Amino acid sequence: MVLFASAVTHSIDDSSTLVSELVNWVQSEEGFVNDKIQIRRVDPADPNSYFGVFANADIDAHEVLMEIPQSCYIEIFDVAKDEYVVQDSAEDSMAAYHSNICNLSHRLMEEMELGNGSEYAPYIAYLKAQKPGQLPVSWSQSGKDLLRQVLRPGHDGVDWIDMYFLQNNSTNQKDACITNDPFEINMLELTVQRSYDAALIPIWDMLNHHNGHYNAEQITSIYDEVGTIVHASKAIFSGEEILASYDKCFDCGDDAMEQGTPEILKNFGFVEGYPHRWVFNGDDGKFDGLEDLWFEVHSDGTDERWIEWWFNETTGVYDGIQNNAQMLYLQRELQRLDEVGRKFNLTSCSYEGYVPFKEWQMISEYYHAAKDAMMLATGNVSMVKICS
Repeated sequence: MVLFASAVTHSIDDSSTLVSELVNWVQSEEGFVNDKIQIRRVDPADPNSYFGVFANADIDAHEVLMEIPQSCYIEIFDVAKDEYVVQDSAEDSMAAYHSNICNLSHRLMEEMELGNGSEYAPYIAYLKAQKPGQLPVSWSQSGKDLLRQVLRPGHDGVDWIDMYFLQNNSTNQKDACITNDPFEINMLELTVQRSYDAALIPIWDMLNHHNGHYNAEQITSIYDEVGTIVHASKAIFSGEEILASYDKCFDCGDDAMEQGTPEILKNFGFVEGYPHRWVFNGDDGKFDGLEDLWFEVHSDGTDERWIEWWFNETTGVYDGIQNNAQMLYLQRELQRLDEVGRKFNLTSCSYEGYVPFKEWQMISEYYHAAKDAMMLATGNVSMVKICS
C-alpha cells in the first residue's frame, strides 16, 4: 500500500516506488498532496489490479486534496485549439479535438524519448509503466470485430485511430498524425486515455471515474496560473475511494451532454458504473430523422433500475422520447442488439473462448448495459440479466 509522501513519514510499498517518486517530485515543484490520501491498487492482494486514490483518514467536505502546478503538466497550451468555443460545425469542434490530441501525443513522445533526461522524469517513468493496449482500439482483432458488432452502427469505438489519426488511412488527412509504429500508436492511446483537454496532469489523472458517486472535483481550471486545485466535494470517510467525473469537470465543456457510456468505453477502456448515459445526436448524420436524445439509466444498487431523461432548461421539463422516429430507432436498436446477442451467444453470459477472456468480459458487460437501456427507454418492463 502506497501512502502519499508529505511532511509526515509514510510507508511505501516496494512495488510502488514510481508513485512515491512522482508525489515527491510534484511536491518539490511547490505542489501539494493531502497526507490523508493514498495511492494503492484497488485490490491490494492482486498485483495486476489498477491503481486508485483512497482516503486513509476522514476528509472534510471542501478540504483541498491536491494542488498540481502547471510546471508539472506535459502540455501544448501554446498551440492548443479551443474545441469548446462556438464552432461552425460539430466537425470543426471534433477537428480541434483531434488536433490537440495529435499535438499532445507528439509532445509526450518527445518526453518519453528523453526518459530520465526529461524535466518530467518521474511522471514519464510512471507513464512508461502503464500497460499498453488498454483501450478497445488496441484489442485483439477478434475482440474488436465483436465489439464493432455490439456498438451501434457507425460508432467509431474501435476504429478511431484508423479513421482520424493514421497516416495514409485517415478519412480526413488534415488530421493524419501517426504511422503504424507501435510506439506512436501507444502514445496516442495513452494521450486519449489520460489527458485533460491539452495537458497531461500527474496524480489528478490517477483518480478513477464515477458519475454517480464522485466525491472530488476541480475548483480551478487547468489553465489557471495556480494550477489544478482539487477538493473534496463532500465528506469522505477513511477507506473510501476518491472518485472524479471524467465528463462533468471544470474544463469539460458540454462533454456530459455529448458523451456517454459508449464513449467512456472507447476513451478509457471500461464500462462505467451507474448511471449509464446514452446520447444520440441528431446533427451528426448517423441517425436520420432522429433529433437529440439523451437519457441515463440509474440504479439503487439492487435490481431496480430506471430512466432519467435530459432536463430541458428552456422548457423546464424532462425530454423523453419526443416523436415516432426516436421510438422507432430505439426499438430497432433493441432488436438489433437482441439479434447480435443470439448470434454471438452474448445473452447467456457464458464464455466460449472465441475472443480473449478479459475483452469478452468487457464486451458482455457493455452489451447487457446497452440492451437494458434500450429496453427501459422503450418501456419494456422486462430486465436483462446483468453479467457479474
